[in-house]
Amino acid sequence: MNTRSVKIGAALLVVGGLAYAGVKGIGMASALANAAAVAHTPVFAEADPATLQHVADQLQITQDQRHRIQAILQNERTAAAPDIHALMATAQSVRAMTDNGDAGADKIHQAIAAQQPALQDAIVHIAKVKSEIYSVLTAAQRSKADAMLAAHDDKVAARINSLSGASDRLVSAMAWRLDLSDDQQGRVRSIVDSHKTQVVNLLRQLEAQRVQLQQTTRGGAFDDAAVRQAAAGPAHTAVDLATALATAKSEVFAVLTPDQRAKVEALRTQRQHHMMAFWHAHQGA
Repeated sequence: MNTRSVKIGAALLVVGGLAYAGVKGIGMASALANAAAVAHTPVFAEADPATLQHVADQLQITQDQRHRIQAILQNERTAAAPDIHALMATAQSVRAMTDNGDAGADKIHQAIAAQQPALQDAIVHIAKVKSEIYSVLTAAQRSKADAMLAAHDDKVAARINSLSGASDRLVSAMAWRLDLSDDQQGRVRSIVDSHKTQVVNLLRQLEAQRVQLQQTTRGGAFDDAAVRQAAAGPAHTAVDLATALATAKSEVFAVLTPDQRAKVEALRTQRQHHMMAFWHAHQGA
């Protein structure tokens, strides 16, 4: 597979805002119940190489466009690196403080909220990437990309709605992976149910804000002040969502035994290794 095409496909998924709202939010919510809420889904965790290639092929990206989009990605990757590193450091810190199951919601929120400016900056960077890539596309390609993104929006909304009735399925997956006792299953189900409505509502709010944010860069336009103002809402919502998920994770971990927590750590390490292998295999020069 042409790794350059994969990069272009990945860029076009960024164009849709998939990175910071849709897949990331759903992946975190699924991880909450499936693996004791420990996995923070990487940006393209659910975007397989075939899908990425399909996006590039559907838009019929030319060789010149590929080079120009690669330059855009490299420039923005460098510009966004400090914010991304700060967010990753916070994610690791929150994960550590919740691994013992004794972190309170206030402490968790304080740690996450400190990074809201960095999160807002990261959202602005994503919007800038979209704008710059759209300026490379032809009118026909932009129209096709808009149609593909609209279809994606419908799928994201459907997946968020499906989470409303997923408690039993998700707790069963945890029980199978971690060998939960009947008592533990009941306690975990209560925790999931107590946070589920809030998480689903926040995901819906975040998705609506993402769609609204996309309008500020329609057709390749980019006004930094307007985009930054539009990014404030989703950044705040993302902080609330991350706080809710991390709080639920801490409560779930309080129910687990040391051996079960070790199993979660093994699953987390395995997932990270798989993701690193994916990126090493599909990132080209």
